[in-house]
Amino acid sequence: MAQPIGVNLVGSMPTSIQSSEEAFIKCTSVLSDRLLSIPDGETGARSLFTVWQAQSFPKDIYGILHNNWQSLENPPARRFTLDDVGPTRYDDVAIESYKTFCDLREKGAIPPGVRFQVAIPSSVDACATHVDHAYIAQVEPLYRKRLLQSLRNLQDHIPAQDLAIQFDLPFALAYTDWERGRHQIPFFKPWFEPVREGLMQRIEELSDAVDKEVWLAYHLCYGDINHKHYLDPEDSKDLVTWANDITQRIAPKHAIQWFHMPVPKDRTDYAYFEPLKQLRIGYARLFLGVVHAHDEAGTEQRIKSAQKVCTDFGIATECGLGRTPNEDLESILEISKKLSAPFPLN
Repeated sequence: MAQPIGVNLVGSMPTSIQSSEEAFIKCTSVLSDRLLSIPDGETGARSLFTVWQAQSFPKDIYGILHNNWQSLENPPARRFTLDDVGPTRYDDVAIESYKTFCDLREKGAIPPGVRFQVAIPSSVDACATHVDHAYIAQVEPLYRKRLLQSLRNLQDHIPAQDLAIQFDLPFALAYTDWERGRHQIPFFKPWFEPVREGLMQRIEELSDAVDKEVWLAYHLCYGDINHKHYLDPEDSKDLVTWANDITQRIAPKHAIQWFHMPVPKDRTDYAYFEPLKQLRIGYARLFLGVVHAHDEAGTEQRIKSAQKVCTDFGIATECGLGRTPNEDLESILEISKKLSAPFPLN
């Protein structure tokens, strides 16, 4: 069978990579003809997903991430305004990294036509990480406003034809898994009902804030804590359902460029991929997270199993690489190049 076309870089890069310039050069030096877009590596504090968003919230309402996984006892009544929630700064770092992106493109290090990729989580992901459940229902709508402000500002400063925005949605899977009884992890306990519709409304609000000429994409995720999922997917069924639902809701208003879906390392079997037969994402591309470090043979087998169901997909890692050792990065880039084909030249 033909090799999958293209590679998606989910977002973050190993902490050994210190700057956006280093991240851009590292990835394009190996995968330049296999990338539609390139992230800035989410270096430094951003390598830990939403952990850096602690700066947006009052410290005295911090949630279970900061309080030994326990909620506050007898929390005092509080009222919050937008002034209590600080700017997200997703726009600030994106605008700064874009300058580096343009400089490198001018020098020929980044090919023309490759877009600058910005990954942004939903408000649920950040607030559930940092805000105690006693206050989260009040604070999360305020943080959503800050997130929308950041989206607007970065789009006002980065030309639409250069920009791709990928929404990272691990809590979408985690919350619906809670709802159907697959786990009882306090960190992933929803505070709103109906859960699925509440999540979809938030995804739609973010998606509606993306300008039509900007590429829109979604990273569906089961987390990456110490290179383990919070819960392994039974198969790709839930991922397919989410992708189909998002497509039905969003695609009539804004074209979707791609969906990314994880594939656990031990799932080389056909059964994992079989639900992809039901995938209905229109013209959006599919990137499957089949690439695992130091596992070329396993990656090849995952590709072959997926190709029994669908032949039109690109490859990626399961999640971002922010917690990945540098030696694993080298392996991932080499495997990604060897087992994928370049995008055709226009």
